[in-house]
Amino acid sequence: MQGLFEPQAGTRYDMPAVFGSSRLPAVTKMREVRSITIPFVTDAARLRKLVPYHFDLAPDPLVYVGGGMNMGVDHMGGRDYGVVRVMVDVIAYDANGPFRAPYHLVIWESEAAPIIAGREFQGYAKIFGQIPEHTFEQGELSFQVAEYGTRLMRGGVRDLVDVPDAELAQMNAKGKTVMVGWKYIPGPGNVADVDYATKLITRTTIVSAKRGVGEFVLDRPTEQECPGSARILEVLRQLPVLEVRPALCTVGSFELHRDAVERLPSRA
Repeated sequence: MQGLFEPQAGTRYDMPAVFGSSRLPAVTKMREVRSITIPFVTDAARLRKLVPYHFDLAPDPLVYVGGGMNMGVDHMGGRDYGVVRVMVDVIAYDANGPFRAPYHLVIWESEAAPIIAGREFQGYAKIFGQIPEHTFEQGELSFQVAEYGTRLMRGGVRDLVDVPDAELAQMNAKGKTVMVGWKYIPGPGNVADVDYATKLITRTTIVSAKRGVGEFVLDRPTEQECPGSARILEVLRQLPVLEVRPALCTVGSFELHRDAVERLPSRA
């Protein structure tokens, strides 16, 4: 085997691994992140069916529909990309016991680099989507995502009011944000090669924040129109919107701590 490529123990690689160790930084920084988040209450029994068995559904869970624009991303040469996400509150478990954190049911992103990095290493449920810049028209800040030119979802926030400075300071005082993922990679013979939960750390410094009245629409694309996303939308539409909570729109800077990603222990 002399002369053949062999990964070195303790070194992280990304595919294609033969070209060297991962070029992704331990901490990814984004110059500016613009985020729109619309929380809503739904039927817990239906929602529970979408939570991976590594977690439990949190008490009084919220579902969060949102869109983001990530600007000046370091590992993309300073380029930008769009994000549309659906999250839910879960209870996860680490060596210290249970903790509450958001889990992403699905994330659409507009560039391949963050999709691949997020799926392979962090366990984010990412797929591709066409995501234009946020728009502000007639007093509404909005986002949307499409596949092959057919819209999947649209969300917007109106009646925007500045968050008080004291509350903004409290948001920033929290420091890190803990999220969880599910790293599932299928293998030959219909047996999973990888199946475990992950713990993820991010840090956001919010410069400005506004609250408002949010609303969103989940479209009804066919499998022919949107082969990657149609079934996702079909399942999400089965979650009844019982109450929409106040939406939050923020602008700030962002850090993703890859060096802090943890494999959570098995609950088996």
